[in-house]
Amino acid sequence: MIETDPRYHVETAARTVKLLKSIADVNGPVPLSAMVERLGWSKPAVYRLVRTLEATGALRQQDGKGYVLGPALISLGQSALRATRLPEIVRPYLEQLYQQIGETVVLTVLDGDEVVYVDRIEADKVIIPRNHLGGRLPAYCTSTGQVLLSGLTDEDVRRRLADREFVAVGPKTLASVDALIERLGKVRRLGYAINDEELAVGHRAAAVPLRDHTDGVAAAVSVSVAAARVSRNDLVRISTELLVPTAATISAKLGANVLDVTVG
Repeated sequence: MIETDPRYHVETAARTVKLLKSIADVNGPVPLSAMVERLGWSKPAVYRLVRTLEATGALRQQDGKGYVLGPALISLGQSALRATRLPEIVRPYLEQLYQQIGETVVLTVLDGDEVVYVDRIEADKVIIPRNHLGGRLPAYCTSTGQVLLSGLTDEDVRRRLADREFVAVGPKTLASVDALIERLGKVRRLGYAINDEELAVGHRAAAVPLRDHTDGVAAAVSVSVAAARVSRNDLVRISTELLVPTAATISAKLGANVLDVTVG
């Protein structure tokens, strides 16, 4: 962390960032009392800052259980993501995969219990419409979501999805967090996720994790296909022969400790 010259230190700004980070670290609603305990500040000081941030949309109350990060931070987060150069680095590989496979390819990141679409190249044969970048889908029923969740511990996954209803949006949607945890173990072992009509009838997808300098899962790349056009076995082959090596190359560019990278 960069040390600030005391002459230019603004305590309120520093406290604001510290409070927002403390809430983001919890991955769930944080009551005011818990904030006071975690931060070690007086209750009136925390309350004033929380109410100010709530008024600006940086925080919001969730079901009376506490505070979570608010919608005003979404655009800031997207700007921060662009500043990491993630879309810039990944875009050529999305184009390469699109040329090789001829199907929709997508780049996503995890936000809470949802995936956020950062970039995509849409094939003419659209199965799941995505009207704009920044669009969201539940993580539990998407291949990219399962890949992104696989980078967390099982305990973190359970906490993050504690309030998520597992709606059957497709004929094979996972029905519970226990089923999801079991799936994530398989994703970690294989290095990719296959989604076979869990998101929608006639839809299949495969996704792979992109790792950064922390070796954590920073993003995911997926390919979406029509079940009538691409078999599950074909999707497994696409994953092992194209997606996994490409992800290794991208991860190396993001600073991950990746060995035996084979795709340039």
